[in-house]
Amino acid sequence: MTTVPVLTHAAVGTPLTRKGISLIPVYLHGDRPPALSADTSTVTVTEAEVATVPTLTVTNTGNLPTLITGGEVLQGGQQDRVVNTSVLVPAGADLDLPVSCVEHGRWGGGRGFGRSGRFVSRRVRRTTSWSVAHNLASSGSRRSDQQGVWATVSHELARLNLSSPSDAFLATEAAFAAESAILAARDEVVALGPLPGQRGVIVERQGEEIRQPGHIEDHQEAQAHRHDDGQPDSGKWPGDQRQHG
Repeated sequence: MTTVPVLTHAAVGTPLTRKGISLIPVYLHGDRPPALSADTSTVTVTEAEVATVPTLTVTNTGNLPTLITGGEVLQGGQQDRVVNTSVLVPAGADLDLPVSCVEHGRWGGGRGFGRSGRFVSRRVRRTTSWSVAHNLASSGSRRSDQQGVWATVSHELARLNLSSPSDAFLATEAAFAAESAILAARDEVVALGPLPGQRGVIVERQGEEIRQPGHIEDHQEAQAHRHDDGQPDSGKWPGDQRQHG
């Protein structure tokens, strides 16, 4: 059986800031990463046997644990969902995956989901995270305030002057695709790729952490993808100036 060590110490490198978003590389002491798999081909996500909005089923057929990162959009099924909180799925396991709907106007289709490689905006993530934290403390549930999530998705579409027949969050991709400056910044970060020895990343917007470290190879593009507030760029991602904690 593969075990995952508890991480008590880590080091962070110098941030790289583009379009008001800072990506901070994370390193582990001794450069011994946990035994986790980034192979998405061994992971399937489906509707539960009896499909319900707040719960999906995730299956890991691989030989190593894998991480499903909170905030990731899962596309397909009866309606698109967002993962409420990061879940470590052991090798060979089937687990319930707590999710929220981000496509209010659809309930129909297949059972399977694709990994969109996209994450919800910080506003949707904040609504989800706050309500999950409240429910976890009060009742032990990892469910979100679904009405609040729907309202926030609608706000994002209206803010970007976009419409979607099914009120799908992924329709916001149209606004991103039209912003050449954001695309250029994303492509630059993706081209740099993970630094030697880098095991994760923390993303901040004006000092606010918006994403926990995940599989850096999988999420490098998505982490550079979502937010633009017109702030100046800084840094060259040197990665050799580390602060230990």
